[in-house]
Amino acid sequence: MQTSLPDKFDPWKLADAAGQLQGEFAVSRLQRLAALLHGAPTGNVAVWLGAGRDSQGRAWLAGRFETNLTLLCQRCLTPLSLALVAECRLAPQHGEDAAELPEGCEALSVMEDGWVALVELVEDELLLALPMVPLHGDEQVCRDAGYIPPAPAADERAHPFAGLAQLLKSSRKDEE
Repeated sequence: MQTSLPDKFDPWKLADAAGQLQGEFAVSRLQRLAALLHGAPTGNVAVWLGAGRDSQGRAWLAGRFETNLTLLCQRCLTPLSLALVAECRLAPQHGEDAAELPEGCEALSVMEDGWVALVELVEDELLLALPMVPLHGDEQVCRDAGYIPPAPAADERAHPFAGLAQLLKSSRKDEE
């Protein structure tokens, strides 16, 4: 097991060795993710990445990345602490030469030189794991922050095309 993480790695060599990469790095290294956070990025990302080959000799990578982020709740616009976990199962591929993938794997395009940038891989997976609309799990937290939920719509507003049924009936009567 490795505690310091390399900037890049060869996924096929890691798979041949049935190796693992394990360690942490600062969230501030993830520039695209940091741009989505509320406030300055703090804390670390815990990284675990294992590799191997399936029964047909195809390389695979399995990863788990964990961090705590502060986002902005889109309901009440106050800070929201989110424990984010991203898991992935990937098969390294050279460019467009997408061979058949091992069971349960998604393709991972590898740079021309055969290396994978670890920070970019982790950042991509964390971005995919982010909620589309970050919200506090308990709406009461938002209410305590001043959020006022919208009033329920009236019945006639809930069915805006209900009047068309009456028009259709009356036009059929006129045709008869």
